Amino acid sequence: MITVSIISPKVSLQAINRVIEQNDFGCIFHKYVYHTLEEIQDIYYKCKDHCDIIFCSGEFGYYQLMNIPNIEKPCAFVSYETKHFLAIALDFVQTHPDIPLNRIYCDFLIPSNNYLDLHRYLRPELMPYCCTDPVLSYETLFRTAKKLWDEGKIDIAFVRSTNSLKRYEDAHIPYLYIFPDDNTIADSIRSAVSMAKLQLNSAVQKASILIRLVYPDSLAGTEQEYQKVSLLKALVDFRKEQGANFSIQIFVAYFQITWELEDDRQLPALLRSLILYLDSRVETSFRLGAGLSASLSKSLEQAEQALNESIRYGKNDGFLINEQLRLMGPLSVQDPLHVSYDNEKILKFSKANGINEGNLQKIIGLFLKNPGQSLTSSLLSEWLNITPRSCNRIIQKLCLAGLLTQMHTEGTMEKGRPVKTYCFNEKACLTTFF
Repeated sequence: MITVSIISPKVSLQAINRVIEQNDFGCIFHKYVYHTLEEIQDIYYKCKDHCDIIFCSGEFGYYQLMNIPNIEKPCAFVSYETKHFLAIALDFVQTHPDIPLNRIYCDFLIPSNNYLDLHRYLRPELMPYCCTDPVLSYETLFRTAKKLWDEGKIDIAFVRSTNSLKRYEDAHIPYLYIFPDDNTIADSIRSAVSMAKLQLNSAVQKASILIRLVYPDSLAGTEQEYQKVSLLKALVDFRKEQGANFSIQIFVAYFQITWELEDDRQLPALLRSLILYLDSRVETSFRLGAGLSASLSKSLEQAEQALNESIRYGKNDGFLINEQLRLMGPLSVQDPLHVSYDNEKILKFSKANGINEGNLQKIIGLFLKNPGQSLTSSLLSEWLNITPRSCNRIIQKLCLAGLLTQMHTEGTMEKGRPVKTYCFNEKACLTTFF
């Protein structure tokens, strides 16, 4: 699996983290924060042996990397194109008709990006002020802005260099912080991952799948044997029907499937087909956990974690954990939840508010899946597989924390009472967990 090292200022990294949480890029991320451009070279030497590609939040960091002699790793950055600037400029002149473009300084229009080719679209008298110094540094960019401000030539600065924001505040220079939207960030990350895959000719991924049968206490030993044979036959039949090439091993407590995949994006759909197939052909309840990694031992470790999640869920279903520590499931549904296991904010919130971490992870997964969806205790009960009463207690805690709001709409009657419907407070959820 591709490993990406992200090098970014702290503020920009928050936006990138949000995009990573909301998308499955199928890779591992290591994150590094810098405060000055000079720190980037040291970070490079720390991360170069542990990643396949280096991804910068902006051009400044990227061009600093490109100045490192004999750089060994491919590099990419959140690309900002001419169309993005023109969209921002159009919005700005409509909302601030008193400030023309030629009274604006843009710190991201620099010689190395050919000033985004704006001269092809704007008349010379409309061009905003730019930094023409070929030496790229925060000091140079800000010094240009300060000089223009002191000379009364600009009314505002469009600032892309996150680590310079305090300089503008201290100098009382009005500024508009410019950062790409989530779609642009996501597209840039996908492009970087594709670049790394092309260069590395990415290796075959290994999937480990563990299946445990859940027997009633009263089931006789001979019947248990029969159910094991039935499961084995179902797995062999599934393999034949799918034209798949996986191995099956039988252990005391579970069955283990090992499956090599050239395209790991197929795995969730294959697992869904397997779960539905077993559910229709195996009489005894089962739980499934899957792991995906370039390393067989790692994929097996993740499969064990996923199996534990499936056991807690308590249905004939399964979960998948990949190298990103992203949990997917329940896999029997067409559009399963995606949950990040390494979000420390969720862990801290669950402990502070007495909410089971796994349940909170799934609720945040529902939020990421559709921030605008409505929630009821019954709907939540289906996803968490706990009672509606328990779900209602969780909902009330989230309401007290300002993360959910009760919608004042008339609902259907349930046990003589109207069903209460809730919605996510999107801004509060993003602030609290990302």
